[in-house]
Parts: sequence; C-alpha cells; structure tokens
Amino acid sequence: MRIVPILTRLLLLASLLAAGLLLYFHARSHPEDLPWTELDLAHPVGTFTGRKLAGLADEEAQCRALLSRAGVDYD
Repeated sequence: MRIVPILTRLLLLASLLAAGLLLYFHARSHPEDLPWTELDLAHPVGTFTGRKLAGLADEEAQCRALLSRAGVDYD
C-alpha cells in the first residue's frame, strides 16, 4: 500500500516542523543563547555572552554605549 509511506513522511515532516517551532520560540525568549543577537546587559548571562563580551575588546565606543544603556557607572 502507498498510504503507509506517505503517512510516514507526513509524520516526519510534522515532527520536524514542531521541533523547528519549539527551537524558534525558545530562541525568541532566550536571545542571550544565540551568537548572532546583540549583547544586552539586561538579559541574563547565556551561552554566548562571554563571546559577545570578548568581541567588544577593540570596540571601546560600543562597550561604553552598552554600559551606559544598562545604567552601569564606569570610569
């Protein structure tokens, strides 16, 4: 019968779509865990926070703007 392979493919496609949607909504609620999102000190520390901070090593103006936006006093 041809119905079984079709149903199997549809079930696999639906599972992949559901997994994709779960990942999308998790990413929207946790931007600190994504490497391509902008660093925001108001967000909790996430998986890529350290790398984002390290990327500011040569970006003094951006670092100061980030600190000012977060309300952090600095010298």
